[in-house]
Amino acid sequence: PKIDHIDRLSGRMQLDTQAELGNGCIAFSVSGEPADPQALRAEFLSVAQELNVDIAFQEDSLFRRNRRLAVFDMASTLIEAEVIDELAKAAGVGEQVSAITERAMAGELDFRASFKERL
Repeated sequence: PKIDHIDRLSGRMQLDTQAELGNGCIAFSVSGEPADPQALRAEFLSVAQELNVDIAFQEDSLFRRNRRLAVFDMASTLIEAEVIDELAKAAGVGEQVSAITERAMAGELDFRASFKERL
């Protein structure tokens, strides 16, 4: 297999500093057939765990090309903040919503109750 294309999907990251690295996203397009797809997936899993990164391995097929939606839990998964709290700050109710989030994180509220209260 050979790498055909590399796309940086996130902003440029400084790699030459000691500062904490931010989140980044890179897509590789590789042609060819792996000799052992299961072994390749196992190696990707091992590397992902070792480096604390997410790796998605997808065969380029008509099915994949026609479906391009990725859904993530945005509670500090891709960014270093609770998105619902950031939206609340922008709406002028940040302190109230942050307090509810803290109660939910402490187990004082279940998810449905906290979600409804924050909305």
